[in-house]
Amino acid sequence: MAVTPTAFADATLTDTLTTTLYTVGASKLAVITSVTVANTSASAVNVTLNLGAKYLFSAVAVGAHSTWTLGPNDLRKVIAAAGTIKGGASTASVVDVTISGVLIDV
Repeated sequence: MAVTPTAFADATLTDTLTTTLYTVGASKLAVITSVTVANTSASAVNVTLNLGAKYLFSAVAVGAHSTWTLGPNDLRKVIAAAGTIKGGASTASVVDVTISGVLIDV
């Protein structure tokens, strides 16, 4: 069983809250261990992220010019094959997100 460190998303969020950032491949499990969100704007922005079928957070305010990180000790979320990571922000093109973890062959 191969375990591969993986950057699942390294993107700038749109204002569509259901934008697919990553889809887990067949015969794989994704284990999310770190999420970093950076708001580059001068105003607070609400961010929504779904890992699998559940919200990691929904419309959480990220302050102006601020960055926060969940992980690696705070987060262990498993997403099965064909599961998705989706997200978006209340303002397009001002929030960068990086989602990391490992991809496991099953």
